[in-house]
Amino acid sequence: MHQLFRAGMLCAVLALLAWQQSAIHADAKEGDWADGWNTWKDAEKGDWAEYSLGNGITFKDEVTRVNAGKITYTHTMFANGKQTAQQEKTRDWASIKIQIRMPYGKEKEVEWTEETLTLGEIELKCDKAKWTIGQATTEAYYCKDVPCGGVVKQVTNGKDVVWLVSFHSDKKGSAESKDPDPVETVKSEMPRFYAATDNYVILKITVPGRDQSYQLRKVGAVEAKSATWSAVACDEAGVPSEGAKAVDKTTDKETWDKEYGKPTKTGVKLTVAAGEFVCDVFESKDEKAGTETSEWISEGALIKLVKKTKSGETVLEATKVEMK
Repeated sequence: MHQLFRAGMLCAVLALLAWQQSAIHADAKEGDWADGWNTWKDAEKGDWAEYSLGNGITFKDEVTRVNAGKITYTHTMFANGKQTAQQEKTRDWASIKIQIRMPYGKEKEVEWTEETLTLGEIELKCDKAKWTIGQATTEAYYCKDVPCGGVVKQVTNGKDVVWLVSFHSDKKGSAESKDPDPVETVKSEMPRFYAATDNYVILKITVPGRDQSYQLRKVGAVEAKSATWSAVACDEAGVPSEGAKAVDKTTDKETWDKEYGKPTKTGVKLTVAAGEFVCDVFESKDEKAGTETSEWISEGALIKLVKKTKSGETVLEATKVEMK
């Protein structure tokens, strides 16, 4: 069971490296969210939408130019009101990544309903999609009256993960939330890394025969005995790659205790690009597959993983870790 869990984690990494985004149908009709339509198609200069990720972290998308079917927009990140990063891109509307993607595959059934949400003084008539993958149930709200994609919010296992706080459009109107960043406190029994939303680690990935790459693992919803987190391909700074699909996972206390309750070594100091950490070390062998795996875990965060095979070593190493 221990080796299967490790293999699953590594497979998730390799899947992200190999994944290619499913095609979006550029001819999707207005309001056909499941087929790829979104309000970027109707973008006009001056449109903008701002979202909260909780704990003072927000981002804003703003259209600066529309020319010959191409949309130029800025994506700006803020922490407690202070700008931390900004990118400007020019894309066809169908190529702009929106905050919440539909799950792909016939086995993942999506239930669609209609629901009205309030933002400030206005009501937003939303199309709500709901689906379950493993132990994670996601609800995504979309509204045709919201510019820059149309996303209103995402809820995972009953907890808000990202939500619209304000927007403006000369054509669609404006609105601003009266309570942009509600504080929700959950007393978690999980390791520190999984005990607070927005904790994250950036991992540098070295695989034999492949170019070096990076992955961002970030905690979303936190419950008393579980946490939902996502893994997505990113650049060195942790900015998700254009078109990359996040893989959502849920880690619960019972499984964690079974898989990580008995380390091979404890109190091991390890220095990586992210700094120095005191780690528990887990070592395992798969004689049949001919592999040896070593993991260094600090307060729940993966600091380093080395998997040795006949063809070489696959190495994951933390370049940045943020834990509250």
